[in-house]
Order: sequence, then C-alpha cells, then structure tokens
Amino acid sequence: MLTSPTLPTQAQPYEHQVAGHGGILKACDGIILKPAVPNEIDFYTNLLTTTPSLAKFVPKPSGIKGRIPESEFKSREKPIKNVYLMLEEIPFSFRRPCILDLKMGIRHYGKGASEQKQIRAMNKSRESTSLSLGFRVSGIKVFHTNTETFFEARKEFSKQFNQTNIADVFRVFFCSGERVRTEVAQLFIEPVGELIQVIEGLGGYRFYSSSLLLTFEGCHLQEGVLPQIRLCLIDFAKTYVEQCEGPDEDLLLGLRNVRKCLEELVLHADSSNKEQIAALENAMHEIAKGTQMPPIRLGSDPATISDEPTNPTGKHQRIPQ
Repeated sequence: MLTSPTLPTQAQPYEHQVAGHGGILKACDGIILKPAVPNEIDFYTNLLTTTPSLAKFVPKPSGIKGRIPESEFKSREKPIKNVYLMLEEIPFSFRRPCILDLKMGIRHYGKGASEQKQIRAMNKSRESTSLSLGFRVSGIKVFHTNTETFFEARKEFSKQFNQTNIADVFRVFFCSGERVRTEVAQLFIEPVGELIQVIEGLGGYRFYSSSLLLTFEGCHLQEGVLPQIRLCLIDFAKTYVEQCEGPDEDLLLGLRNVRKCLEELVLHADSSNKEQIAALENAMHEIAKGTQMPPIRLGSDPATISDEPTNPTGKHQRIPQ
C-alpha cells in the first residue's frame, strides 16, 4: 500500500462510527483514517494476493498515513502512534446511513493476551449472545423517516439482548418509524450467504474480534425503488493464519445465525401494523433513556432463533499463545 508521512489538515472525527473505542477520522470524500495496527496492516497489504474472494466484503484500502517505525513492534495488536490506515468509507454515498455493528465470533482476544484479559473477554461472551449465537450487538444507528431523526445507541442497547429476544435487534434496525422494512432485510440474506461460502473456504484463518457491518440507505425513496446496501467484515487487529484445519467455525456460527435472524424477520414480521410499530418506537425511547427495553412483538413473533442453544457445547476455537 502507498505510504504518506503526513495527515491531511482537514481530518475530522468520524460521525458514523457506532461502536469501538473511537479515534477514527474522516480524511476526505470517501476515505476514513483508522489508527493502524501491525496485524491489520498486514491483513490489508496481503488481501488481494492471499484472500481475493474476501475483498468484496471488506473496506477497500488505499494506503497508510504516517511513518511506520523500523524497530520491532511491542504488540502486533495495538495501534502505532500517529499512523493511520486509509480505508474506504462504507456509507459515503448514503444520505441517511443506517448502520448495525455486530461483534462476531466467541473469542475476542488475540495472541499473548494475559489470563486476566482472556477471562474478562470470555465472561463478556457468556453474559451476551456471543457464546450461544456467535455474535452480539455493538452499536446501531437508524434513520426514522417519519421524524427525520436518527436513533442511535451503543452499550446500553447491546446489554438488552439475549438468545430469547435477539430477533428484536433486527426489528429495531429495519424500522423506519412507520413500518418494518422487510424488503431491505431481504436484500442482506444473499450477501450474508455469499460471505459464509467465502469464510468456509478460508482454512486456517481466525477472525478474532472482527465485526460485521450492515449498512443501508435510510432516506425516503420512490415507491418500488430498493435502497443501496453494503455488507462488510471489519476490524482485523486480531486476525491470524494458523497451522490448523478448517475455517473459523466461531465466525461461521455468528454469520449463520445472522442469516437466520434476517430470514425469520422477512418471514414473520407484519411490516405495517401500526400498534406494533408504536411498540417498537416506545422500546427505542426506553433504550435512549437507559432503561430496560420492553418486549417487542411483531407478526407471528419468532421470539428466539432456535429452540435449542445454537452453540450448546459452549466451546470456542483456540490459537497457540
């Protein structure tokens, strides 16, 4: 990738980041600057030669800003000071981007993590839907066409969900304030399936702590016109290629359950029931206030995505420390 030693003077905090630790900047039209991590630099540098099938599902890299030190890195999973990855801004062409950020997999720590960090990370997986379903909610941003406003939530939102009500995440995400946009949910099912096929073919890859980003255009469109969508896998600071057989089953667990949630929503949701949409609106107001989210019931109410735990063994993959 191309390297430039200086940051653009017009760089500003990025307004569409819905999860993570911050630090992402908007450089110019269509380009964001993400604090560079050695592992992630390697991933993007080798992307087209090692995993070309994955390229359509990740932000396009366009270079590095800053000077990379010649000395050995203390950690391959921590940002290099004053060095940024230049990446495609996924929702750049969207006027009112709706964004759902899902932390994928079960294990969210990398090589060399202390025992304390491993325990803390696995406790978060057990306390959320990560362990049972292979994904959890990190953040959400939804444009409501009836009020011309955004609903946005991060940690206070993700703590509301477990295996029995995870379908509500997608009901909230696709709600316009007037109806549930099941036709938009339908658009994501095929690309999620394509990504599953790609990951199934990547033996040895382990995408620890990566996220899945679902983005679509939320503004009013002409009747019969479907919105633009993007499905991307992001965050590769803890991605490794190991001497082990098979694909990343933890990531696949999450992707298959995301697809199942989308399919259930399309199949069961009554997209125009005003009473049920009002219940959705009320739930989102309660989340915004930091209170417990009330139950949401739409259509024939598939309350869970499986009668049995999707990952009943509670096992997760390991990599050498």
